[in-house]
Amino acid sequence: MKKEIVKTIVLLLIFLVGLLSLNYLLIPNANKTRWSSFYNLPDDTIDMLFIGSSHSFAGFVPMVFNETLKLDSYHIGMAGTSIEQAYFMLVEALKTQKPRIVVIELFSIRPIKANSDETRFIHSAFDGMKLSKNKIEAVNSNVSAGKRFEYFFHIDKYHTFWKDKDLKILFNPANQVPYYGYTPLLLSPYKKKGDKIIIDSPEINEIKSLPLSRIDILDDIEKLCSENNIELIYVNVPFIKQLGVSQIELAQYVNGIENHAKEKDIEVLDYHFFGRIGLDKTHLHNDGHVNISGSYLISNHLANYISDSYYESLKGINYNFETDTKKKLDEYISELNEFKDIKN
Repeated sequence: MKKEIVKTIVLLLIFLVGLLSLNYLLIPNANKTRWSSFYNLPDDTIDMLFIGSSHSFAGFVPMVFNETLKLDSYHIGMAGTSIEQAYFMLVEALKTQKPRIVVIELFSIRPIKANSDETRFIHSAFDGMKLSKNKIEAVNSNVSAGKRFEYFFHIDKYHTFWKDKDLKILFNPANQVPYYGYTPLLLSPYKKKGDKIIIDSPEINEIKSLPLSRIDILDDIEKLCSENNIELIYVNVPFIKQLGVSQIELAQYVNGIENHAKEKDIEVLDYHFFGRIGLDKTHLHNDGHVNISGSYLISNHLANYISDSYYESLKGINYNFETDTKKKLDEYISELNEFKDIKN
């Protein structure tokens, strides 16, 4: 009788391990590689953290910041990340890292359009996150009660990807993160006619206020940073239009949080005025993102600004990944130069 009970327990454990393994395997690479790469970092090595949408991981080059500021930086931004998701991502990151500076990219405050399906972005933010109290709270806060199951049991969401035509979504190697989470966009310079890049319309100076619920999220992020002695910086990366949101509309919401941020002594840096640092249409990959050349320009400007304005916060930092950064920076510069050759 005891042997039968033991056999049953062993079989149940084998089944459970197999089920959990399959549950993880079925998460598309795009949704898990950023988190798995982050979890593999040695504890307390990251000094600067970028959180935001694809505007962030296509716009900020960690190697540039590392080499300029003599620190270690990393992206945990995901496609379509909203400010509600960014808070829980920061909570998760602070379990193993103690950054001195956190950059929140401001497409995360974009208005969520009525016909917008946010499901894919919530999966992108949380699928690869380890199961914990924080993940449970993250899903509960971002997903209605009747739809939470698929965020914990991925077999329910992704089992159809076993069809041959969908396997590439699960195992696409392009979703790896070789540059500390940065993803260079290498297509030829943006040449689409239409929207102007340097905006001189008075509309861009108008103010739109965020809903109080989103202001509460900003307060939570700011409190978390204050409690952990983190310098918080908000940054708006340039784009034209994405997910039904134009750069003018987003700039109006950015204007709306500037007074809020000023009261908390938090900096808001807005790069939507393209001409201010030399950005033009050739620095765009598409309507929604800067290309590799644009990200280099933005990263150099922002890194030097932080060096000048936050030098006290940078004291005493160990440059742990210096050798690796130099290698990755050389690889990145090589890609950048190849891109410039195409551009010219």
